[in-house]
Amino acid sequence: MINTEYLEKCIATLEKSYTCIKSVQECTIDYEMYRNSLIKSVNFL
Repeated sequence: MINTEYLEKCIATLEKSYTCIKSVQECTIDYEMYRNSLIKSVNFL
């Protein structure tokens, strides 16, 4: 059986980051954190 826990965690992080980035202003620290998280998550998928 293939362990998919890491992939599931990446997908959950991607979804959460996408939801959060829509609720903050651009050019803020929060925006950059969510943006970086999105980029990291997409690169692993």
